[in-house]
Amino acid sequence: MNPYKDKIAIVTGGASGIGKAISKELGSRGAFVLVTDINEVGAHHVAIDICSVGGKATSAVLDVTDIEGVDKFINETAKEYGRLDYIFNNAGYNISGEARDMTFDHWKKIIDLNLWSVIAGSTSAYKIMVRQGFGHIVNTASIVGLLHLPTECAYATTKSGIIGLSRVMRAEGAAFNVKVSMLCPGIIDTGIFEAATILQMDRNENIDQMPRFKLSAEKAARITLNGVARNKEFIIFPFSSKFGWWLYRISPAIYKPINWFMLRGFRDLRLNS
Repeated sequence: MNPYKDKIAIVTGGASGIGKAISKELGSRGAFVLVTDINEVGAHHVAIDICSVGGKATSAVLDVTDIEGVDKFINETAKEYGRLDYIFNNAGYNISGEARDMTFDHWKKIIDLNLWSVIAGSTSAYKIMVRQGFGHIVNTASIVGLLHLPTECAYATTKSGIIGLSRVMRAEGAAFNVKVSMLCPGIIDTGIFEAATILQMDRNENIDQMPRFKLSAEKAARITLNGVARNKEFIIFPFSSKFGWWLYRISPAIYKPINWFMLRGFRDLRLNS
């Protein structure tokens, strides 16, 4: 049985990266996809690509930091199509650097884009799904939200918040047949690091520190939809991230030398130290 066929699905951040791949995978599995992004042209092209291979999709401009706009869009979608089956709160952004280098402007930008947007998307969709008696909310967190790695203070803060929000909402929603899942990806080939704000480190040197092997966004999308179909609470990928999370739960102390090594590597390359 295909749980996505003829279902109504909203994807935020759908113009690129995992959001783009999830949108296309949803389309290939028979869902009607509403591809949303602040990048109007990018979202439109993704919707066209879905339709060109026999899928069903449309696109819309959506600034996820506009909480009232997010709420309005979700409610209008449910009203127009008679229901809302899935929402993938995927839009995100990264600021990489030590906490001592963060300004309040940095904090506000990443919290608005990564956390407030997911709060808005989740709570607006949740109320609709409670009323209709079904639905699935899928929130993109990160393995960093579970492992809290050095130089990712701001990112970890927002992704940890998403995990807390999602776990509680999942527990509360079970009685109403509303499901909630979390994506906790590790290193995925999406360009998020290239688009990130890098503090006190040369961008090219920072990218060079990343592992050479990256899971493709397309494979990440397939893993995601398979996990959502099974109503998994945590959908963690690739294997290295799953292993890291398993190791941390066995012995959190193991990460002390790992964190020290990572931080030392950053500080060796730190600008103006």
